[in-house]
Amino acid sequence: MQNLQNIVMRTILLLRHAQAVLPDSSGKDFDRQLSSAGKTDALQQAERLIKSGIIPDFILCSPALRTLQTAEIFSAAITSAFPEISITPQYASSLYRTNASGYLYEIREQAPQDAQCVLLVGHNPSIEDCALLFAQPDSPLAQRIGYGFPTAGVAQIETNAEFADITPENARLTALFLPQED
Repeated sequence: MQNLQNIVMRTILLLRHAQAVLPDSSGKDFDRQLSSAGKTDALQQAERLIKSGIIPDFILCSPALRTLQTAEIFSAAITSAFPEISITPQYASSLYRTNASGYLYEIREQAPQDAQCVLLVGHNPSIEDCALLFAQPDSPLAQRIGYGFPTAGVAQIETNAEFADITPENARLTALFLPQED
């Protein structure tokens, strides 16, 4: 019989960056900033997770400006609610252009062993596709994602596995936190 006291539940939060402004005349997607609405949505989502007791202890994000800004809003909200916690978002350059498998690879490689909750801030379609890797087919959560994964949307994945060993077989999508939804 397995000792249930030694089982540690770990959480992965997949966050699509908040709404960004349209590209300017330079056309550089990488340098797009968050819009005012995006900043508001990011803060509301951060506060919503904190009120739900879901507190990331590691943040990994794409180096694009809009993902860095979204991650910084989450980090600041956590520090505001818990002054003893200071999280500096880390970035992985591959998260700007990689697919869902690449996101999973970065979680496995970058998440500290002692972390309990990892927040990955990235882009669509990779965030959406990664969340669907962990969804039960035809589940209400998978169906909801099928309607589109909005900016500032968060998918919650839970596992008993170490982050380095996470697979779609040992973790599952358990919740969605979408902006303007309760």
